[in-house]
Amino acid sequence: MKCWINAYLRGGGGFSLRQPERSLTLQPSLSYGLASLQLSPRVAADLAKECTSGRDREGFLKIGANSYPGYAGYTAIPGVVNAKEQSRATAQLARNKRGGRGGLSYDRDQGLQYALDNCEALRLLVGEVCKHLGGRPPQP
Repeated sequence: MKCWINAYLRGGGGFSLRQPERSLTLQPSLSYGLASLQLSPRVAADLAKECTSGRDREGFLKIGANSYPGYAGYTAIPGVVNAKEQSRATAQLARNKRGGRGGLSYDRDQGLQYALDNCEALRLLVGEVCKHLGGRPPQP
């Protein structure tokens, strides 16, 4: 595998923000891209509400008029994966359609920019991540 994190997860490892209960639990570290961030309880509650109640008929995350099905077969998860359930439990918000087509118009109409423009809690979360990484937060 190209990424040691995927191999680590396949071998039974995991991540945790708390003190490890298992010997294979990694704590947050920028060396592998997991950082501990602070998010206000209000923003966290708003984002949790959006993620749990903002669903379409199929059970996919819905922001505004768009649905965002998730990963159907993430390979780092060992064992048999129910693709439909995994797609409901995750979401993919991308700048471009699969295959690279779509560009900025797709992004504004259906992609990540649309989601940021239509979900304040997501925009605030992305802003906190950008600040933590030294980048510029998305503009409303």
